[in-house]
Amino acid sequence: VMGCADRFFRYYEIGGVPFSVDTPVEFEEKEPYSLFATEKKDCDVKYVFSFIDSLPEPCGKLLFEEMNYRAYAHGDKITRYIGFYKDGTVLDPPFATVTYSTKNSDVYEVRLPLDRDVPLKSAVVYRTLCFEHMLLSKKGLILHSSLVSTKYGAILFTAPSGTGKSTQGELWRKYRNAEVINGDCSLIRKYNGKYTAFGLPYSGTSGICINKRVPIAAVVYLGQAKQNTLKKLTGAAAFKAVFEGTKINLWDKNDALEASNLIMSFLSEIPVFRLDCLPDESAVETLENELKKLC
Repeated sequence: VMGCADRFFRYYEIGGVPFSVDTPVEFEEKEPYSLFATEKKDCDVKYVFSFIDSLPEPCGKLLFEEMNYRAYAHGDKITRYIGFYKDGTVLDPPFATVTYSTKNSDVYEVRLPLDRDVPLKSAVVYRTLCFEHMLLSKKGLILHSSLVSTKYGAILFTAPSGTGKSTQGELWRKYRNAEVINGDCSLIRKYNGKYTAFGLPYSGTSGICINKRVPIAAVVYLGQAKQNTLKKLTGAAAFKAVFEGTKINLWDKNDALEASNLIMSFLSEIPVFRLDCLPDESAVETLENELKKLC
C-alpha cells in the first residue's frame, strides 16, 4: 500500500491491463483479489474513491436495471448505482456510485455514502470496478467459461450453467495433467500478438482462481449426450457460441458494438467447437484428437 497525503494506493493488473485504486482510507485486501496485486506502476486506468454525506438521487436516463445495479446516462457520462434492486423496488439502498465517461473510460469516480455503514474492504471495492466495461475498453472480453491450460494451449469450455464446464475441466486435470486456471470465467485478450486467456479474480462456486495467462487453442461449447460428437462451428453458429457466454452491457450500444467486433476478430484466428459428450475420459480423447491436428 502506498500512502500519500492521507490517500492510499493499491496497484493491480488483470489481462495485461494495469490499474490503480486510490482510496481515502486503507482497506483490507484478501484473496482472490490480492493475487492480482502488483508493485507501483504507471496506470492509465484509475479508480478514485471518496466519501460523501449521502448519495445523490439518480438523474438522467435510466439505461439498465438489475438486482445488483442501475445505470443512468447523463451527458457523456454514465453513473451506476451499486446496490440491490428488483422490479423497480429498492430492496437495499445503494452503497456506492461509479461514474465514468463514455468517451474515455480510464478514470472511474467512486462515491461511498457516510450515512451507510459499509466498511471499505476488497469485496466492496471490487464490486465497483465495472470490469466488463473497463476491460472491453482495452479490447478484452470476459467469457463465462472453465479455463484449462493444456499442452495444446488453453481450452475455454463454455456453456449454460450446469452443462458440465467444471466436469470437463476436471477430466482434463485428472487424465491429461492439465491445470484448471479458473472454473467459472476467463478474459480473452491479445497479448504479444496472440489471443490469450487470462485468469480473473472471480471463480463462481468452483473456487478455482489462478493468476496466469495461456495462449488459446480453442473455445469448446459443451452439450450433454450419450455419445461423443465433435463439430467445428463457423459463421453465425460460432459467433453465437461465444457471444452468449460473453459478459456484455447490451444496454450500452458502444459496448455491444465493440464486443461484437472483438468476437469477429477472435473467430478469425481461434477455432470454436461444439462438443456433445459423456462425462468421462472418452470426451477428453475426442477433443484431444482434434486439437492434435491444430498443432
